[in-house]
Amino acid sequence: MTKSIAQLCLYSVLMVSSQIAIATTPLIQQITPSLSISGQMTADKFSKLMMEGYRSVIVNQPDHEAGNNVSINQLRHIGAKQGIAVIYQPIIGEKITRKDVETFAQYYQQLAKPILMVYRNGNLSNQLFNEAKRLGLIDE
Repeated sequence: MTKSIAQLCLYSVLMVSSQIAIATTPLIQQITPSLSISGQMTADKFSKLMMEGYRSVIVNQPDHEAGNNVSINQLRHIGAKQGIAVIYQPIIGEKITRKDVETFAQYYQQLAKPILMVYRNGNLSNQLFNEAKRLGLIDE
């Protein structure tokens, strides 16, 4: 019986700790003062992020992708309420192409900053930025 109570207490502590960790996990990762990256998006999360001062958003996550919780049209609607440009540049598959990098670089150079990029866990968006920078396609 004592073992069961101890296990229940430990489980309760772990649940509370994990909820605190989730609540305090930042919504974004700032790459530069001009660029931040966010992972998986919801309409509520996006609405909150739009209050953070972003002037442009580049969405790299395809609308039809499994696990996508919000459509580009929903994100554009939310962004429009705040006067924020929302660009749809979906990355198909797990590998970025030279064309993806060049297209991103054009958007990056032209869009008002700061920019928020959105894609799953953010890794491919980060790769786009780093590859554009490596190739000298963006001023950063």
